[in-house]
Amino acid sequence: MPSSKSAVRSILRAAPAGAKTILEFGPGDGAVTRALLARLPADGRLLAMETNHEFVECLRLIDDPRLTVVHGDARAASAWAVANGIAGFDSAVSGIPFSLLKDATRRELVELVDRLLWPGGTFVVYQSSLLMLRYLRRSFRVKVAVALKNIPPYFIMKAVKYGSERQNK
Repeated sequence: MPSSKSAVRSILRAAPAGAKTILEFGPGDGAVTRALLARLPADGRLLAMETNHEFVECLRLIDDPRLTVVHGDARAASAWAVANGIAGFDSAVSGIPFSLLKDATRRELVELVDRLLWPGGTFVVYQSSLLMLRYLRRSFRVKVAVALKNIPPYFIMKAVKYGSERQNK
C-alpha cells in the first residue's frame, strides 16, 4: 500500500528541514520522495535506492534534476556516494520492509547509514512494527511517533546521529 498523505506529513515532520543531501531507501512509488523534493533546496540532492523494477520506472518519471534514482541494493549507497562526490548525507529516510530482511542485513544497513550521515544527521525509518528500534538505539538517539491514518499504521522512528559538528566539511 502506498503511504497515505497523513503518513507522509508525519514522516516529513521527523525529517530535518533544510537538509541538502538526502538518502532514501525503499522509496516505493515515490510518495515520500515527492514530498522530500518539495522542500529540498535548489542545490540539494536526493539519492533514491530501490530494488523493485516497477517502482524504479515510476520514480524515473519524476522530472527533477536533484533526484537520482538507482535500481539496486541499499548497501551500494556508499559506493554511489563516493563515485558522485558526496562525502556525507544530512538525512536518510527508509521505507524498506526490514521485517523481511535477515538480522545481519538489518544491522549492516543501520551501520551503513551511521557511516554515511554527518554527525547530528537524521535517519527516519517508517515501519508497521518497532522491530528496528533496538538496531537504531545502538548508534542513534531515537524518538518514536505513530501515524495512525495509514494502512497499516506506521511507527516513525526519528534517529539522530550522535555529534553535532560536521566532519570533513
